[in-house]
Amino acid sequence: MKKELHKKQDQLNIIFNSVPAMIWSKNAEGKYLQVNRAYCETVGLSEEKIIGRTDYDLYPTDIATQHSKYDQEIINSKKPVSGIEERHLKPSGDYGWSLTEKLPYYDDKGNVVGTMGFALDITERKRLEAQVIQSAKMASLGIMAGGIAHEIRNPLAVCSSAAQLIIQNPNDRVLREECADKIYSNIRRANYVIENLLRFAQISGDDFWPVNFNEALELTLSLIEQQFKAQQIELNRKFAKDLQRVMGNVNLLQQVFFNLLLNAYNAMPKGGKLTISTLINSDGDVEVRFADTGCGIPEENLDKIFDPFFTTMSVGKGVGLGLSISYGIIQQHGGTIEVESRENVGSTFTIKLPLTQ
Repeated sequence: MKKELHKKQDQLNIIFNSVPAMIWSKNAEGKYLQVNRAYCETVGLSEEKIIGRTDYDLYPTDIATQHSKYDQEIINSKKPVSGIEERHLKPSGDYGWSLTEKLPYYDDKGNVVGTMGFALDITERKRLEAQVIQSAKMASLGIMAGGIAHEIRNPLAVCSSAAQLIIQNPNDRVLREECADKIYSNIRRANYVIENLLRFAQISGDDFWPVNFNEALELTLSLIEQQFKAQQIELNRKFAKDLQRVMGNVNLLQQVFFNLLLNAYNAMPKGGKLTISTLINSDGDVEVRFADTGCGIPEENLDKIFDPFFTTMSVGKGVGLGLSISYGIIQQHGGTIEVESRENVGSTFTIKLPLTQ
C-alpha cells in the first residue's frame, strides 16, 4: 500500500514539474509552500530560495504588493480570481508578465489556510501589445498636430514681434528688456510643449514608479487643450489637492488619459463641457473621472465599448482600439475602468487605482 502511495506521489511530482505553467501554493501569511520547476525557471530562483519566504522577501515592493493584494482578497472572500495580469521578475532582472489564476487553498476540514495558483508567461504577448500601444501613440500625435502647431506658433509669433521691436529701437533700453523677457518666457512656453510631446511619444518601459495623477493629466491636457477650445468645449478641472500617488507607468497612463480625452472630444462635435475630477474615494483608491455632456452611448453598446475594434465612428475616424488599450493598461495597474452613459446626456468614465503602499 505504501509503495503504491509513493508511486502515485512520484507520478504527481513528475506531472507537477513537467507542466509548462507556473504552479505554487502559499500559506495564510503569504509564505511559499510549493513551487514547480516552471516557476523556478521563470523567476530564476531555486526552490530552496523560494520555499518559506514571502513575495516581499523575494521581489521588488511593487510586485510583492500586487501579489499580496490578490492573495488577501482570495483568503477574505474564499473565492478564486481569474485572468489577472501580473508582473514577475525574470532571471535577467527585467520584468515579465504572467496571466494568472488564483484560488483558495483548503485544509482537510474545509478551512481556507492559504492560496494556490498557476500562471502562463505572456511576456511575448505583452511585447506585441506594447507595439500596438506605441502605434496608437504615433496615431495620437497626428490627431494632436494641429493644436501642437498652434501652441508653438503663438510663442514664435511673440518672439518674432519682440525681436523686430528690438531691431527697430536699438537704443531703447527699457523696451529691449521688456522684449527680451517676452522672448525668454515664450521660448520656455514652446519648449514646455515640445518636452511634453517628446515625453508622450517615448516608448513605454515596464517600470512602475509613484505617479501623481494631477501632474500626468496636466501634461496630457497641454497637448490637446487647443483642440477642445477650437471646438467650443469647456474644460473644467476638479483636481484634489495633495493627491497621493499611485504606483504606475506614467507614459501608459498618459495614453489612457489621451484616449478618454479624445473619446470625449469626438462625443461633442458641436461643443459642450468636460469635467475632469481626481479624488480619493471611500475605498481608499485614487479615482479620476471624465464626465462629458456629449451624445452618450446607446445602452446596447455599453458592454462592448472596451472590446477590441468595436467603434461607432465613421470610416477613417478610428479603428476601435483606444478604449480596449486603455482597459488593458488599467488592468495591468491593478485597477478598474468603468463607464456610465445616457444617450443625449453624456458619459462618465471612471478610473480607480490603488494607492502606492
